[in-house]
Amino acid sequence: MSTPPRPYAVGVVLAAGLGTRVGADGNKAYLPLAGRSMVAWSLDAVTRVQEMARTVLVYRRGERDLAHETVTTELPDATVELVEAGTAGTRPSSTCCATSPTTSNPVQSTWC
Repeated sequence: MSTPPRPYAVGVVLAAGLGTRVGADGNKAYLPLAGRSMVAWSLDAVTRVQEMARTVLVYRRGERDLAHETVTTELPDATVELVEAGTAGTRPSSTCCATSPTTSNPVQSTWC
């Protein structure tokens, strides 16, 4: 009898954009879509994948409170680590921050 495989993947949701291409006044990830923010839909999908050992939300500098409130309000049962995007403000720097080692404590900030 074999044991099921342990979760081994890390899900990363990037939410550090500006929203300028969609004409938003703020970060497009937090715009409402069918009753909740777009980022909540993405996080919900990622956290439901059994193979995910961790879920990381990369937020834009200055939006930690917004990211934390969104996760705790819209996904109260989810475990999501919060990571601040890189200072360069580019997708590669945000991805780099998300894939840097962090502790396993949920809702924690780590700077690159």
